[in-house]
Amino acid sequence: MNNIRYMHFMYAYFLQFGKYMSEEHFKHRDIDRFGSCAPIELACTYKTSKGVMFDGKTDRHFKGDMIYDGESVGKILKNVDAKGSNMDYQMRADFHNDGEILEEANLSLSETVGKDYSLYTHLHLKLHNDGE
Repeated sequence: MNNIRYMHFMYAYFLQFGKYMSEEHFKHRDIDRFGSCAPIELACTYKTSKGVMFDGKTDRHFKGDMIYDGESVGKILKNVDAKGSNMDYQMRADFHNDGEILEEANLSLSETVGKDYSLYTHLHLKLHNDGE
């Protein structure tokens, strides 16, 4: 299970967020995690600050909230048999590095469909100086 979480982190950090590091506001497409493979569009903000939380460190904060799309939401609700329910999808991430090398990261993903289906994944990654 840890390998799957690590792979998801690598995918999110390098392929999803990495290409947007120079933009402050953007849209990003992700896929439903309940098996319908319906695309979900996220309205995202990306903020970078230097030396605020950690001395001389670069801190990046990512926040993505679902943009409502009736067709995609309808497919997802139908797939989990939750017609007429609400849906919420969010992605959050914090990355801290020394300007070049990633030192610590937190990545959270939550998807809620109605009252019966909820998914929350959180990954914390911390790299130590001694290679652990």
